Amino acid sequence: MLRALREMRHLSMADFRLMTADLSGAGLVGTSVEMAHPAEGLRKRSVASTLVPSPA
Repeated sequence: MLRALREMRHLSMADFRLMTADLSGAGLVGTSVEMAHPAEGLRKRSVASTLVPSPA
C-alpha cells in the first residue's frame, strides 16, 4: 500500500516519510471527492481501500 501511495502522489522519499507519520494516526483525511481518487488508484494496484466518514 505504501509503495502505491508514493507512486500515485509522486513523492520524494523525504516527503513520503512525513506522510507515513500521518498515516499511522487517522489515515488520509479529506472530502469524499478528494479521497475517491487515491482509493481508486489503490484499487487499480490491487490494494483494498474503504472510505469511511470521519466522526463528527
